[in-house]
Amino acid sequence: MPYYLNSINTTRFSGLASGIDTETIIQDLMKAENMKVDKLKQEKQIVEWRRDAYREVTNKLRTFKDEFFDITKPSNYMLSSNTYKNYRATISGAEDVLSIDTNADAVPGIYNVKVNSIAQSAKISSAKHFEGLSLNTKVSQLKDAEGNTFDFGTQGSTEIIINGEAITVTRDMTISQLMNEINSNKSANARLTYSSITGKFVLQSKNTGENATLDISVIQRDDNGDIVVDDNGNPVRIENDDFLSFLGITSNKIETGQNAVIEVNVNHERDENGVLIYHKIESSTNTFVKDGIIFNLYDTTIDSDIATIRITEDIDATVDKIKNFVDKYNELIDELNNKLTEKSYRDFPPLTDDQKSEMSEKDIELWEEKAKSGLLRNDSIIQGIVYSMRNALIDNVAGVDIRLSDIGITTGKWYEHGKLYLDEDKLRQAISEAPDKVAELFMKSDGEPYNPDLTIQERSERYSNSGIAQRISDILNDYIRTTRNQGNKKGLLLEKAGIVGDVTEYQNTLNNQIKDYEERIEKMNELLYKREESYWKKFTAMEKAIQQMNVQSMWLSQQLNMGN
Repeated sequence: MPYYLNSINTTRFSGLASGIDTETIIQDLMKAENMKVDKLKQEKQIVEWRRDAYREVTNKLRTFKDEFFDITKPSNYMLSSNTYKNYRATISGAEDVLSIDTNADAVPGIYNVKVNSIAQSAKISSAKHFEGLSLNTKVSQLKDAEGNTFDFGTQGSTEIIINGEAITVTRDMTISQLMNEINSNKSANARLTYSSITGKFVLQSKNTGENATLDISVIQRDDNGDIVVDDNGNPVRIENDDFLSFLGITSNKIETGQNAVIEVNVNHERDENGVLIYHKIESSTNTFVKDGIIFNLYDTTIDSDIATIRITEDIDATVDKIKNFVDKYNELIDELNNKLTEKSYRDFPPLTDDQKSEMSEKDIELWEEKAKSGLLRNDSIIQGIVYSMRNALIDNVAGVDIRLSDIGITTGKWYEHGKLYLDEDKLRQAISEAPDKVAELFMKSDGEPYNPDLTIQERSERYSNSGIAQRISDILNDYIRTTRNQGNKKGLLLEKAGIVGDVTEYQNTLNNQIKDYEERIEKMNELLYKREESYWKKFTAMEKAIQQMNVQSMWLSQQLNMGN
């Protein structure tokens, strides 16, 4: 039943006097009117399907963008030189002492490495042992060797000072909570740990190196509260007799931080006497970069133990990354072109509720598959994406004297709609002979981030001076960015159809059309309700008139019979 029939409460007489099937007649009269509502519902359904089709395209573009243009995913990031310059690092000897990685600045060669020291934080190990504790033990239950516990006083709490930061310790805290209170305090910049194996607490600075600091003393003040200074005018610090002291953590037990120190010989370099030359490198941390080599230190080498590192070019890794990009680009272009050329079945409009009620689920599914086909056929927005990406591949990059075809990447026939083909041997040769040019062809940039508010002239200049990957990144931003420009607009696809999880899910052009259809359908239902009511009033009046005539006829008949 249509919506408007559900609310009708008018008293009706259906053929009681006339014998006419009034309800059927009115339903037949309303069918033509109902078709107008069905037509609006079908048009609304098409807009909803078109919105969903746009969102499907948006999701595919977002997937492509997330894979190749997300700086947090360096392995595939097409705007990083690391994608086009790859090196393989192998290490032999002292493998448990250090590990190695590389970036695009690495220089192939052989590096012999000695690790003299690793970076250490400043730390204080407890002078006391606290055996048999768990992280759930309350601090008020801690006992030293003499069986003493810490007096938290009537307040049930105390303060400790770490690097000038006051931290409150309560008697009801567990050891785990105490550690979290200290370790999460950014200003204290320290970490407290407890080992059930050694029975000791250890307080250490979070940073490493010889400049790492760990101070648990307090500034001395006189009876008036003024800071006491030494002969050089520096504040006098005194040992803080607090909860840390009870734990055996005192300043006289501090171990100062130290730098990591390694010695590196490059390609068996020797002096005039034939002695290998080692270059000393210091770092305040155990992870640092030198000449594109990322060192991760874990321990020191012993005696003559030396780590031998070999750095070689990994052309295959670069080829695989570019090949992956080409493959995923082809998949994306195929999907977009399929949308543009998908056949449209005009004889398969959206089904009405009455039509669905007479069909099986499988028949409905097959029908709607054709009804949804071709919704984005020759769509101008999708065409704009495809054309822009094709041009980005074939237009010259200013200042770069090679093109994609020079590195083995070419387009297919015209009917293949921009599909790319890759000659791996030619690409491998280009990477081997001119890796910097290959990198620049893809990732050249003016150094400025994407800006949707550039003038036409500025956009043209940026495009001309941008590499292929940078151009595609800009194009994706034009269509699917979630940030707004000065005109308060987001990406073109989001403005058109929105995307789930963003404000544009409900605020977009197609949703506005859907709302308009809903309002028109509601008004049409109200109109049809009134029209049906009008029909019923007329037929009811007719029934009443016939009934009245019947009554009069019966009376007249009775009167005539009485006369006889």
